[in-house]
Amino acid sequence: MDENQLEMILNTIQSQSPNSTIRNNQRDNLILIIQQLPDDQLLSAAHLISTMRYPKGPNKGKIYSPYLQKKAYESITQSLYKHQPTYKSLQESNTKLKADFKKLHRQNQTLIRKTQSLGVQNRHLRNQKSSHISQIRSLVRCSHQISDATFQKKIKSIFEVNKRSYTSNTVWLATSISQVGQVSLHSTVECMKLIYEFLIGEPPQNWISISTLRTWHQNVSELHVNAQICQVANASVFGIMVDESTR
Repeated sequence: MDENQLEMILNTIQSQSPNSTIRNNQRDNLILIIQQLPDDQLLSAAHLISTMRYPKGPNKGKIYSPYLQKKAYESITQSLYKHQPTYKSLQESNTKLKADFKKLHRQNQTLIRKTQSLGVQNRHLRNQKSSHISQIRSLVRCSHQISDATFQKKIKSIFEVNKRSYTSNTVWLATSISQVGQVSLHSTVECMKLIYEFLIGEPPQNWISISTLRTWHQNVSELHVNAQICQVANASVFGIMVDESTR
């Protein structure tokens, strides 16, 4: 080989681009991988290269991209090594689903009964509300029929302040107020006067005196004590003891 031939070979090597060198290396690696395959896998490798190609489109005939190859590999791996259910496992799953269905059915029936019960309660409450509204309207209608003068006359008839006589309700109210806590007779008289003035709208001209209230209190106390003695005397257990105490 003369110097001219050597120079031509050197120029040829130097004229090759880095990309072509990389492609040549990749091709060499591919050839090396194929050469290292066992004989029983050569047919599968040839079928893989000829099959895994785009069937149509602008890339028709080209081998699938690495991205699609990875997706195909993941799909095959997941389906190939996925646990296949057996007949027994399917029966167990079916039994569990039936039990869950029965449980949900019972819960649904319970909710239906509760809903029906709430519906009945709701209707009952609405009826009560309607009844209360009717009563309120009736009272309002009745209140329109009672004038202020009639109301004041009715209150005055209860107290009877101008006749020096009082109803039993007035006596009961006065004595009850005097027995609340440590209310004095004077405070009781003032409370009764305030109640009267609140209801009538004007202070009374004549009113209960402290001596009258004291008499009421004594009379009511005696009546209460006598009533207690009568109850004890009528009892079979204490009858003899009460009779002996009166000797």
